[in-house]
Amino acid sequence: NFDLVYSTNHLFHLPAALVSTVFRLAHVSFVGYSPSIRPEASITDPLVIIERINFRFFMGDVALCRTPAVSALLSKLSSSDVHQVDGIVDSTAIRTVVESETERESSPARNGDVELVFVGRLVEVKNPTSVIDLVTSLPSKYSLTIVGDGPCQSRVEAAMQDAGVSDRVQLAGQLSHEETLRVIYGSDLLLLPSKTESYGAVVFE
Repeated sequence: NFDLVYSTNHLFHLPAALVSTVFRLAHVSFVGYSPSIRPEASITDPLVIIERINFRFFMGDVALCRTPAVSALLSKLSSSDVHQVDGIVDSTAIRTVVESETERESSPARNGDVELVFVGRLVEVKNPTSVIDLVTSLPSKYSLTIVGDGPCQSRVEAAMQDAGVSDRVQLAGQLSHEETLRVIYGSDLLLLPSKTESYGAVVFE
């Protein structure tokens, strides 16, 4: 009793197209990543070939994308009704949070004049100990708040002790979304030391 098939990446567009055809269902495709927009993209690249095949034959009745370049490519290659969806961040909601009169429960360390903030799970891929190394190399007017917890927390704490910067680094732990937004808003620099990111939502916010 489904009314709609929604495919979200290149591996699912073909089976979604088949299901929608067999069961006569509406099909919406979402293109969130495109190898075609890389500067070094080549038509001989297997990922580009798969994408072009998808665009030509397996897009849904409606195709959603993020960028003008992909929108133009979809319009050229597919028969879908193409819509560019420009963003995922609710800027009004964020402004409401940071402009509210509610006192911030957690604020960055105030020992210095320049406040840095790191937001994320304390896991290996987020590279959290590197921010401690950064603070060590900066003048004493720089302080850091770390928002988040995880399996690397003990390593972060040890790095703080070894570097002698515990008085300039605050481990805020896991905070609510609203509290985290206020901490980011109250800081001067947001650090993103991750080895890789699938989608930098913290940076967007």
